[in-house]
Amino acid sequence: MVCSAFALMFTAAVGAVGAVAVPITDASPAAAPHCYLHVKARSGDSCAGIAAVFNLDAAAFRRMNPSVTPAECSQLAAGTSYCVADGTYGSSTPPPTPRQSPITDNCRSWHLVAKGDTCSRVEAAAGISNAVFRQWNGFLDDDCTNLWLGYYCCVGV
Repeated sequence: MVCSAFALMFTAAVGAVGAVAVPITDASPAAAPHCYLHVKARSGDSCAGIAAVFNLDAAAFRRMNPSVTPAECSQLAAGTSYCVADGTYGSSTPPPTPRQSPITDNCRSWHLVAKGDTCSRVEAAAGISNAVFRQWNGFLDDDCTNLWLGYYCCVGV
């Protein structure tokens, strides 16, 4: 029931532009094997069009669908399923390094720890609570004394 409601919600949300969320069981060979959300292309859909609906850039869409050629991107095959969520970032830009771990997998905003940074200073600059900062940065100790100079930490998802 939950999955059906989820699929219906996505169908209603993106149906106007052509993409319809479908279960992972309908995956095509074009999609990455570790994909957990696919859309079925309709006539006239493109890589950029579907990517925009799911807040991806075109390069991220192509990375998740490696068998799609640049020529195919302007006119995707109607009825074919394409990956739009594979557990990585919505951008083709990889997360920065070095970074401490564990850090949440869905981090999209990073802070490079500088001399004098403390958890409270980083949290205030990012506008986030201590609880959220700790949730995203699992490596933090109880006193928050282990921010490493020159390493990235997560400040937004």
